Amino acid sequence: MTSRAARAGIGLLTAATFMLFLDVTVVNVALDRIGTELGGGLGALQWVLDAYTVALTVGLAGAGPLVDRYGPVPVAVVGVAVFTVASVVCALAPTAGVLLAGRAAQGVGAAVVVPASLGLVAAAHPAGPARSHA
Repeated sequence: MTSRAARAGIGLLTAATFMLFLDVTVVNVALDRIGTELGGGLGALQWVLDAYTVALTVGLAGAGPLVDRYGPVPVAVVGVAVFTVASVVCALAPTAGVLLAGRAAQGVGAAVVVPASLGLVAAAHPAGPARSHA
């Protein structure tokens, strides 16, 4: 991979990872409106926050071996696809239950992308200073 392509790849991975971790907290801004429009009470609102984080945390343990077995590129593609579809589900959720399922699916997609992004960095940069810099 050329140096320019490697830098572009790192930029894309950084942006994707930022988006995945931003999603942990960004929903806080919309909680009042979610509660008003979808109902479910305080418990449901708490799970709107926690479903993503729990799925992300639990999913990280199983996602690393997927990268080892299938490679970082296909795993990253699947993770981004799952995250994207789940984001659409969240955006169109008619009930708090559907939103919770979408948030959990987003967390699973994010859990798959995180170790895949690290595998992509390792594949794009040889061991040594270039990898450390990346």
